[in-house]
Amino acid sequence: MLKRLLATGLLSLSLLQTTMAQQVEPCEEGEACTLALYSEVSEKWQFINPSRAHQDFAPYSTFKIPNTLILFETGQINSADSYSIDLHRYPQQSWWFSSWREPAHKLKSAFDHSVLPLYQQWSADLGKTAYEQYVAEFGYGNKDVSGPVDRFWLGDSLQISAVNQVEFLRKYKHRQLGLKDATYEEFEPVFLQRSGQNVRLYAKTGGGMLPEGGARGWYVGIVEDAAGSHYFAFNMDAENFSQLAKIRVEKALASLRAFNVSVPAMKD
Repeated sequence: MLKRLLATGLLSLSLLQTTMAQQVEPCEEGEACTLALYSEVSEKWQFINPSRAHQDFAPYSTFKIPNTLILFETGQINSADSYSIDLHRYPQQSWWFSSWREPAHKLKSAFDHSVLPLYQQWSADLGKTAYEQYVAEFGYGNKDVSGPVDRFWLGDSLQISAVNQVEFLRKYKHRQLGLKDATYEEFEPVFLQRSGQNVRLYAKTGGGMLPEGGARGWYVGIVEDAAGSHYFAFNMDAENFSQLAKIRVEKALASLRAFNVSVPAMKD
């Protein structure tokens, strides 16, 4: 069981975002990475490695975007309450990150730190039927939630491409997912990661180990500036998860800047 979690849950985190001393280069043609970008300003798609942008991969923790929306919509969670991990169902493990060991979490913290055991127990409590319904209605990836209800997004049955990630985000932004207005409004501050003068970045990381070795990671979201909204999905492969976590976000942002999409600086 531990080996299974280490290969999926532990490494599906949005943690370990280390600031790099050296300049991180954008994704380039021929590398094991891709960027799918749709700007409503130009109403055009732009790609780095377009064939990879259409390949389906496990969403890992980027599934926390639709999952949190589903959990809000069904009343499983809210932004005001604090939540504790049920240690009888998900006993504390030696590999848990310090942020997971806190006695309680607000939703924003659970989302940003990808507190896997909380999302697992919420998903298990909600049940498979709800996920079958909402994932199908969202048109999210291959819509296959046949894997275990508390980890089907962690390299199990659910798969999605960078292009479909962007299409899902556009539906979310335009409130075309069939959800209550209150659900979108409650989720927006959870999704927000950075803000600056006339620029906001909404985003989520995700990643995990690959069966054949190495790691794969995501960074997906929306940049809103004075001109409009830019929807992006970036993924890349790395030799190991540590290497992936060090450069994933900055490589994605460098790739956005290569297409003249500005992003706000990280706050201290």
